[in-house]
Amino acid sequence: MTFINYLESEIQVSVIIPIYNAEYFIERAVYSSINQDFVKEVILVDDNSTDNSLKICFDLEKRLEKIVVLSSCEGKNKGASDARNRGLEKASGNWIQFLDADDELLLGKILNQVSIISNSKKIVPFVVGNSVDVFPGGRKHLNRAFGDPWQGLICSKLGNSCANLFNFQFLKAVNFFDVKMKTSEEYDLMFRVMKLGYLPLFDRNFSTLIHKTQNSLSRDHKNFDLIVENWIGLRLKIRNYLELTDKFSVKYDFYYSVYMGMFHVDYRINFHPSINRIYFLSFKGLLWGKSKLKDYISRHEKISTY
Repeated sequence: MTFINYLESEIQVSVIIPIYNAEYFIERAVYSSINQDFVKEVILVDDNSTDNSLKICFDLEKRLEKIVVLSSCEGKNKGASDARNRGLEKASGNWIQFLDADDELLLGKILNQVSIISNSKKIVPFVVGNSVDVFPGGRKHLNRAFGDPWQGLICSKLGNSCANLFNFQFLKAVNFFDVKMKTSEEYDLMFRVMKLGYLPLFDRNFSTLIHKTQNSLSRDHKNFDLIVENWIGLRLKIRNYLELTDKFSVKYDFYYSVYMGMFHVDYRINFHPSINRIYFLSFKGLLWGKSKLKDYISRHEKISTY
């Protein structure tokens, strides 16, 4: 499969925003994206909202020339991955910025990442960005990506769908999102892209705000079993691929065991047999000791469920 590299002058970005019952946040998301450099269009994909979301989308489409609204007549909510795929089928840009309806991009986000692309001589499948989680009450948590793409993929430290910028060629090559996955879908997508043999570049700026609303926090609780199944299942696939391609080094085994172990501790489930307990326990002893690990379990943010 042949991919082409884009000059900066050729880059056009389609922003895709899935919408489901987000009437209070849509305008914030839209205005944070529509004024970004290189944005050709902002595609709002309504997923059968039951509030005023669709009406707000149509109002924005009338007022702002770059807005495109896609609505559904199927009468049921099909999830963010399906909505993103519908947006991808409509997109006319050669690079894709995904954005959840309750999140926002800071000014210069896309410009910075396009500059990284244009300054590189490599074919770039996507750019990884950092983000800031904003919790109810104003507390913030920095999500910093790891610089090694495979390590980041294993450890959920490779950005997220909103912080990253994606090359449409690669998304099309892997047939977009897997709609059967309701969690971990963006990390599954990045895994399939990286298996094509190209690795991402990195933007060290924190240019995306991920608003942790009460609804998003409650969804994580409701989807407990699915989160556990998909998160662990994807890491097993990543490990298997790296082993088959002779890339699963001691370093990756260490981080795999540490982050898989922390995930199992956070979700209070029995350790998977693939976890190297010596690595996990050495990490535990090195950084925390018994008392600090107990404190970690009670206070630490759960390992990202991406």
